[in-house]
Amino acid sequence: MNTKILIAGSTGMLGHQALQELLKKDIQEARLLVRSIESARDKLKDLVADERVTMVEGDLGDKNALLEATKDIDAVISMVQGDASVIIDGQYNLLLAAEENSVKAFMPSDFSVEFSTFSTEEHVWLGLRAEFRKKALNHRPKIISVQQGAFTEMILSDFLGNVDVENGEVKVFGTGDELVDFTTVSDTAKYVAELAVDPNAPEVFQVAGETTTWKKITEDISELYGKPFTFKSLGSLEEIKTFIETKKSQTDDPFEYAPKQYEWAMISGRGKLTENKGGRYPNIKPVSIKEHLQAHVEELSR
Repeated sequence: MNTKILIAGSTGMLGHQALQELLKKDIQEARLLVRSIESARDKLKDLVADERVTMVEGDLGDKNALLEATKDIDAVISMVQGDASVIIDGQYNLLLAAEENSVKAFMPSDFSVEFSTFSTEEHVWLGLRAEFRKKALNHRPKIISVQQGAFTEMILSDFLGNVDVENGEVKVFGTGDELVDFTTVSDTAKYVAELAVDPNAPEVFQVAGETTTWKKITEDISELYGKPFTFKSLGSLEEIKTFIETKKSQTDDPFEYAPKQYEWAMISGRGKLTENKGGRYPNIKPVSIKEHLQAHVEELSR
Protein backbone atom coordinates (compact mmCIF):
# COMPACT_ATOMS: atom_id res chain seq x y z
CA MET A 1 0.00 0.00 0.00
CA ASN A 2 1.22 3.50 -0.86
CA THR A 3 1.11 5.49 2.37
CA LYS A 4 2.73 8.84 1.52
CA ILE A 5 0.82 10.80 -1.09
CA LEU A 6 1.47 14.24 -2.60
CA ILE A 7 -1.37 16.29 -4.07
CA ALA A 8 -0.80 19.27 -6.35
CA GLY A 9 -4.03 21.21 -6.78
CA SER A 10 -5.64 20.25 -3.47
CA THR A 11 -7.66 23.46 -3.10
CA GLY A 12 -9.71 22.91 -6.26
CA MET A 13 -13.12 21.24 -6.47
CA LEU A 14 -11.81 17.72 -7.13
CA GLY A 15 -8.57 18.11 -5.17
CA HIS A 16 -10.38 19.15 -2.01
CA GLN A 17 -12.61 16.07 -2.12
CA ALA A 18 -9.73 13.75 -3.04
CA LEU A 19 -7.83 14.94 0.04
CA GLN A 20 -10.93 14.32 2.13
CA GLU A 21 -11.18 10.75 0.80
CA LEU A 22 -7.45 10.09 1.27
CA LEU A 23 -7.67 11.04 4.92
CA LYS A 24 -10.21 8.24 5.39
CA LYS A 25 -7.44 5.82 4.40
CA ASP A 26 -4.70 4.39 6.60
CA ILE A 27 -2.03 6.66 5.14
CA GLN A 28 0.97 8.13 6.91
CA GLU A 29 1.07 11.48 5.15
CA ALA A 30 -0.93 13.61 2.72
CA ARG A 31 1.51 16.25 1.53
CA LEU A 32 0.17 19.26 -0.35
CA LEU A 33 2.05 21.39 -2.86
CA VAL A 34 0.48 24.85 -2.52
CA ARG A 35 1.26 28.33 -3.80
CA SER A 36 0.39 29.84 -0.43
CA ILE A 37 0.19 27.93 2.85
CA GLU A 38 -1.92 30.67 4.41
CA SER A 39 -4.43 30.58 1.56
CA ALA A 40 -4.53 26.77 1.55
CA ARG A 41 -5.26 26.72 5.30
CA ASP A 42 -8.17 29.07 4.73
CA LYS A 43 -9.64 27.03 1.84
CA LEU A 44 -9.10 23.55 3.32
CA LYS A 45 -10.03 24.51 6.89
CA ASP A 46 -10.55 21.41 9.09
CA LEU A 47 -8.76 19.06 6.68
CA VAL A 48 -5.37 20.65 7.37
CA ALA A 49 -5.92 20.16 11.09
CA ASP A 50 -5.28 16.45 10.52
CA GLU A 51 -1.74 15.78 11.74
CA ARG A 52 -1.05 13.70 8.64
CA VAL A 53 -1.45 16.74 6.39
CA THR A 54 1.74 18.66 5.62
CA MET A 55 2.32 21.47 3.15
CA VAL A 56 5.15 22.61 0.91
CA GLU A 57 4.95 26.10 -0.54
CA GLY A 58 5.95 26.50 -4.17
CA ASP A 59 4.78 26.25 -7.75
CA LEU A 60 5.36 24.00 -10.74
CA GLY A 61 8.27 26.12 -11.92
CA ASP A 62 10.20 25.90 -8.65
CA LYS A 63 12.56 22.90 -8.95
CA ASN A 64 13.72 23.04 -5.34
CA ALA A 65 10.15 23.14 -4.03
CA LEU A 66 9.19 20.22 -6.30
CA LEU A 67 12.13 18.15 -5.08
CA GLU A 68 11.20 18.92 -1.48
CA ALA A 69 7.54 18.11 -2.15
CA THR A 70 8.26 14.72 -3.75
CA LYS A 71 10.95 13.53 -1.32
CA ASP A 72 10.02 10.15 0.27
CA ILE A 73 6.64 10.18 -1.48
CA ASP A 74 5.03 6.99 -2.85
CA ALA A 75 2.53 8.52 -5.28
CA VAL A 76 1.82 11.95 -6.76
CA ILE A 77 -1.67 13.18 -7.65
CA SER A 78 -1.79 16.21 -9.94
CA MET A 79 -5.08 18.10 -10.10
CA VAL A 80 -3.76 21.32 -11.56
CA GLN A 81 -5.61 23.19 -14.30
CA GLY A 82 -4.38 25.58 -16.95
CA ASP A 83 -2.83 25.97 -20.36
CA ALA A 84 0.24 24.27 -21.86
CA SER A 85 2.54 26.01 -19.38
CA VAL A 86 0.76 24.11 -16.59
CA ILE A 87 -0.51 20.84 -18.11
CA ILE A 88 2.61 20.10 -20.14
CA ASP A 89 5.53 22.16 -18.78
CA GLY A 90 4.50 22.39 -15.13
CA GLN A 91 3.42 18.78 -14.78
CA TYR A 92 6.59 17.67 -16.56
CA ASN A 93 8.68 19.55 -13.98
CA LEU A 94 6.73 17.78 -11.24
CA LEU A 95 7.21 14.43 -12.96
CA LEU A 96 11.00 14.96 -13.26
CA ALA A 97 11.21 15.77 -9.55
CA ALA A 98 9.14 12.67 -8.75
CA GLU A 99 11.42 10.55 -10.90
CA GLU A 100 14.54 11.95 -9.24
CA ASN A 101 13.07 11.03 -5.85
CA SER A 102 12.06 7.51 -7.02
CA VAL A 103 8.32 8.10 -6.65
CA LYS A 104 6.44 4.96 -7.69
CA ALA A 105 3.30 6.40 -9.30
CA PHE A 106 2.20 9.65 -10.91
CA MET A 107 -1.45 10.53 -11.60
CA PRO A 108 -1.68 13.45 -14.06
CA SER A 109 -4.55 15.89 -14.18
CA ASP A 110 -6.53 13.98 -16.83
CA PHE A 111 -10.01 13.40 -15.29
CA SER A 112 -11.93 13.47 -18.55
CA VAL A 113 -13.27 11.43 -21.42
CA GLU A 114 -10.93 9.08 -23.32
CA PHE A 115 -8.50 11.68 -24.70
CA SER A 116 -5.48 9.84 -26.10
CA THR A 117 -6.25 10.46 -29.79
CA PHE A 118 -7.07 14.16 -29.54
CA SER A 119 -4.94 17.00 -30.87
CA THR A 120 -5.09 20.54 -29.48
CA GLU A 121 -6.77 21.58 -32.74
CA GLU A 122 -9.60 19.14 -32.04
CA HIS A 123 -9.81 19.94 -28.34
CA VAL A 124 -7.81 22.70 -26.72
CA TRP A 125 -7.55 20.97 -23.32
CA LEU A 126 -7.79 17.25 -24.11
CA GLY A 127 -5.01 17.67 -26.66
CA LEU A 128 -2.69 19.02 -23.97
CA ARG A 129 -3.37 15.96 -21.83
CA ALA A 130 -2.61 13.66 -24.75
CA GLU A 131 0.69 15.48 -25.37
CA PHE A 132 1.69 15.26 -21.72
CA ARG A 133 0.91 11.56 -21.56
CA LYS A 134 3.20 10.86 -24.54
CA LYS A 135 6.06 12.65 -22.77
CA ALA A 136 5.34 11.10 -19.39
CA LEU A 137 5.36 7.48 -20.55
CA ASN A 138 9.10 7.75 -21.18
CA HIS A 139 9.79 8.15 -17.46
CA ARG A 140 10.01 5.77 -14.52
CA PRO A 141 7.00 6.53 -12.32
CA LYS A 142 3.98 4.53 -13.36
CA ILE A 143 1.56 6.94 -15.05
CA ILE A 144 -2.04 6.41 -13.90
CA SER A 145 -4.61 8.08 -16.13
CA VAL A 146 -8.09 8.51 -14.67
CA GLN A 147 -10.85 8.84 -17.26
CA GLN A 148 -14.37 9.18 -15.85
CA GLY A 149 -16.20 10.81 -18.75
CA ALA A 150 -17.80 14.15 -17.93
CA PHE A 151 -18.57 15.19 -14.39
CA THR A 152 -22.28 14.70 -13.64
CA GLU A 153 -22.29 18.19 -12.12
CA MET A 154 -21.80 19.57 -15.66
CA ILE A 155 -25.27 18.49 -16.81
CA LEU A 156 -27.03 21.47 -15.26
CA SER A 157 -24.03 23.79 -15.43
CA ASP A 158 -23.72 27.03 -17.34
CA PHE A 159 -20.40 25.69 -18.63
CA LEU A 160 -22.11 23.21 -20.94
CA GLY A 161 -25.31 25.22 -21.19
CA ASN A 162 -27.36 22.26 -22.42
CA VAL A 163 -30.29 22.54 -20.00
CA ASP A 164 -32.65 25.51 -20.18
CA VAL A 165 -34.76 25.10 -17.02
CA GLU A 166 -36.82 28.24 -17.60
CA ASN A 167 -38.01 27.16 -21.06
CA GLY A 168 -38.07 23.41 -20.33
CA GLU A 169 -35.55 22.43 -23.00
CA VAL A 170 -32.47 20.21 -23.24
CA LYS A 171 -30.46 21.45 -26.23
CA VAL A 172 -27.61 19.30 -27.55
CA PHE A 173 -26.05 18.58 -30.91
CA GLY A 174 -26.60 15.07 -32.27
CA THR A 175 -29.66 12.83 -32.14
CA GLY A 176 -29.83 12.52 -28.36
CA ASP A 177 -29.41 8.74 -28.65
CA GLU A 178 -25.60 8.72 -28.49
CA LEU A 179 -24.16 7.02 -25.39
CA VAL A 180 -22.39 9.40 -23.03
CA ASP A 181 -20.45 8.75 -19.80
CA PHE A 182 -20.85 10.66 -16.53
CA THR A 183 -19.37 10.36 -13.02
CA THR A 184 -19.84 12.72 -10.07
CA VAL A 185 -16.92 14.68 -8.66
CA SER A 186 -17.38 12.99 -5.29
CA ASP A 187 -17.23 9.50 -6.78
CA THR A 188 -14.20 10.44 -8.88
CA ALA A 189 -12.47 11.63 -5.71
CA LYS A 190 -13.17 8.25 -4.09
CA TYR A 191 -11.65 6.39 -7.04
CA VAL A 192 -8.62 8.71 -6.98
CA ALA A 193 -8.01 7.90 -3.32
CA GLU A 194 -8.26 4.16 -3.99
CA LEU A 195 -5.88 4.36 -6.95
CA ALA A 196 -3.36 6.47 -5.03
CA VAL A 197 -2.91 3.89 -2.28
CA ASP A 198 -3.15 0.86 -4.61
CA PRO A 199 0.39 -0.37 -5.49
CA ASN A 200 -1.09 -2.37 -8.39
CA ALA A 201 -3.33 0.36 -9.80
CA PRO A 202 -3.89 0.07 -13.57
CA GLU A 203 -2.12 2.53 -15.86
CA VAL A 204 -5.44 3.55 -17.43
CA PHE A 205 -8.46 3.57 -15.14
CA GLN A 206 -11.73 4.19 -16.93
CA VAL A 207 -14.94 4.38 -14.94
CA ALA A 208 -18.44 5.66 -15.59
CA GLY A 209 -20.87 6.25 -12.77
CA GLU A 210 -23.53 6.00 -15.46
CA THR A 211 -23.65 5.63 -19.23
CA THR A 212 -26.81 7.12 -20.68
CA THR A 213 -28.19 9.32 -23.48
CA TRP A 214 -29.27 12.95 -23.56
CA LYS A 215 -32.83 11.84 -24.30
CA LYS A 216 -32.84 9.74 -21.13
CA ILE A 217 -31.39 12.68 -19.19
CA THR A 218 -34.25 14.80 -20.57
CA GLU A 219 -36.76 12.26 -19.19
CA ASP A 220 -35.03 12.26 -15.79
CA ILE A 221 -35.04 16.07 -15.61
CA SER A 222 -38.72 16.18 -16.57
CA GLU A 223 -39.63 13.77 -13.78
CA LEU A 224 -37.58 15.54 -11.12
CA TYR A 225 -38.72 19.06 -11.98
CA GLY A 226 -42.31 17.91 -12.31
CA LYS A 227 -42.79 19.48 -15.73
CA PRO A 228 -42.12 18.27 -19.28
CA PHE A 229 -38.75 19.09 -20.80
CA THR A 230 -38.28 18.83 -24.56
CA PHE A 231 -35.15 17.43 -26.18
CA LYS A 232 -33.97 19.71 -28.98
CA SER A 233 -31.20 18.76 -31.40
CA LEU A 234 -29.04 21.73 -32.33
CA GLY A 235 -27.72 19.95 -35.40
CA SER A 236 -25.52 17.16 -36.72
CA LEU A 237 -21.91 16.21 -35.96
CA GLU A 238 -20.80 18.22 -38.98
CA GLU A 239 -22.78 21.20 -37.77
CA ILE A 240 -21.23 21.15 -34.29
CA LYS A 241 -17.76 21.06 -35.89
CA THR A 242 -18.71 24.07 -38.01
CA PHE A 243 -20.04 25.83 -34.91
CA ILE A 244 -16.73 25.20 -33.08
CA GLU A 245 -14.56 26.39 -35.97
CA THR A 246 -16.65 29.55 -36.32
CA LYS A 247 -16.28 30.30 -32.61
CA LYS A 248 -12.51 29.68 -32.78
CA SER A 249 -12.19 32.17 -35.63
CA GLN A 250 -13.99 34.82 -33.57
CA THR A 251 -12.15 34.60 -30.24
CA ASP A 252 -8.91 33.63 -28.51
CA ASP A 253 -10.81 32.65 -25.36
CA PRO A 254 -11.08 28.82 -25.24
CA PHE A 255 -14.02 29.03 -22.83
CA GLU A 256 -16.06 30.29 -25.78
CA TYR A 257 -15.71 27.01 -27.69
CA ALA A 258 -14.19 24.32 -25.43
CA PRO A 259 -17.59 23.33 -23.93
CA LYS A 260 -18.82 22.40 -27.41
CA GLN A 261 -15.53 20.58 -28.04
CA TYR A 262 -16.36 18.43 -25.01
CA GLU A 263 -19.86 17.89 -26.34
CA TRP A 264 -18.48 16.87 -29.74
CA ALA A 265 -15.94 14.52 -28.10
CA MET A 266 -18.77 12.75 -26.31
CA ILE A 267 -21.47 12.52 -29.00
CA SER A 268 -19.00 11.64 -31.78
CA GLY A 269 -17.82 8.58 -29.84
CA ARG A 270 -14.19 9.74 -29.94
CA GLY A 271 -14.16 10.23 -26.17
CA LYS A 272 -16.27 7.17 -25.32
CA LEU A 273 -14.88 5.05 -22.50
CA THR A 274 -14.19 1.49 -23.62
CA GLU A 275 -13.83 -0.40 -20.34
CA ASN A 276 -15.52 0.39 -17.04
CA LYS A 277 -13.07 -0.71 -14.32
CA GLY A 278 -15.15 0.51 -11.40
CA GLY A 279 -15.59 -3.06 -10.19
CA ARG A 280 -11.97 -3.05 -9.04
CA TYR A 281 -13.15 -1.02 -6.04
CA PRO A 282 -16.54 -2.55 -5.11
CA ASN A 283 -16.79 -0.47 -1.94
CA ILE A 284 -17.65 2.53 -4.12
CA LYS A 285 -21.30 2.67 -5.15
CA PRO A 286 -21.54 5.40 -7.82
CA VAL A 287 -24.26 8.02 -7.56
CA SER A 288 -26.62 7.81 -10.53
CA ILE A 289 -27.48 10.84 -12.63
CA LYS A 290 -31.04 10.76 -11.35
CA GLU A 291 -29.88 10.63 -7.72
CA HIS A 292 -27.54 13.56 -8.31
CA LEU A 293 -30.21 15.63 -10.06
CA GLN A 294 -32.72 14.83 -7.32
CA ALA A 295 -30.31 16.09 -4.67
CA HIS A 296 -29.79 19.25 -6.71
CA VAL A 297 -33.53 19.90 -7.06
CA GLU A 298 -34.07 19.27 -3.33
CA GLU A 299 -31.29 21.72 -2.52
CA LEU A 300 -32.96 24.39 -4.66
CA SER A 301 -36.29 23.88 -2.88
CA ARG A 302 -34.88 24.50 0.61
